[in-house]
Amino acid sequence: MVLYNIKSKYGDSGFTIVELLVVIVVIGILAAITVVSYNGVTNKATLAQNRSNASAVMKAADAYFAENGSYPTAANINTGTVKIPTNFTIIATEPLAGTPTAITYVQASTGYCIQYWDTVATGKATLASAGSGASCL
Repeated sequence: MVLYNIKSKYGDSGFTIVELLVVIVVIGILAAITVVSYNGVTNKATLAQNRSNASAVMKAADAYFAENGSYPTAANINTGTVKIPTNFTIIATEPLAGTPTAITYVQASTGYCIQYWDTVATGKATLASAGSGASCL
């Protein structure tokens, strides 16, 4: 029995399957690192936005107090009586992970509490509590 050894006219060039698998694994590791870094950056950006929004609500509540002698109710804030930016949501319940950009405003006769969701620490954070009548959720 005669076996023929057929050779390419270009020689034995090319990549082995092992070399291709190594390259694919390295690309996969780099992609995983990139995705994790991207998620961390977006979480920090959302947290900075939440802090800024909560600060805007705090300033609006303080301005309302200066004009009227009492802090606004959550209904006043949501109906537009208090001048706040309209690009975020104000809720009257505890900020949860499902509502990462919601601001909680709790008002009592002599104070208020403002909370937001901390996307980095994955928990609620309190920005401000003024007066003595409001307790944070």
